[in-house]
Amino acid sequence: MSASVDTDTDVEAILDDLYTNEINTALSWFGDRGFRAALGTPTLAGAWFRTSGEAVKWLKQHAFDYFRFRRPVFVRSNKRGGSDGQEILDALCASNIHGSISWVWNSGFYASLDDPQHAEGRAFRTIGEAIDWLRDQACMRYPASEFAREYSGFV
Repeated sequence: MSASVDTDTDVEAILDDLYTNEINTALSWFGDRGFRAALGTPTLAGAWFRTSGEAVKWLKQHAFDYFRFRRPVFVRSNKRGGSDGQEILDALCASNIHGSISWVWNSGFYASLDDPQHAEGRAFRTIGEAIDWLRDQACMRYPASEFAREYSGFV
C-alpha cells in the first residue's frame, strides 16, 4: 500500500488511552482528504492530517491542552510502539474507503464504514475489535480493492 506508517505511533493505544480518560474524540477518513481528528463533544478542536498516526498524536497533545483539569494519563501509548491499527486505517484511507471511529463516554467504540450519510456502523468493546471489524467489512464490501487484496487473508 502507498500509505506510510510511523512505527513510533501506536494508534490503538492512544485511542484506547483517550477513551480510558473519558475524552470524547472522533477520527474519520476520506481518501482524498486524509484523516479528520475531532476532540470533544461538541467539538472543541479539529484538524485534517495525512496519516492516522499524525491525527492521533494531535488528539493526544490537544487532550492535554483542553482537558488539563482532568490530568489525562496515557499509560498504554507511553509503553508501546507501532500497531497494525495504524497500518489498517492508513490503508483504508489510501484505498479511498471512507470510515470513522468515535465514542461517547463509556459506551464503547463506534466504527462505521463508507459515506457517513449511508454508513453502517457497530459498537465495540475495544478499539482493536473496531479496527478488525473495519478491516473485515472493507474486504467483504470491496473485494476488488487494493485493500482487500492486501488484507483479505484476515477475513
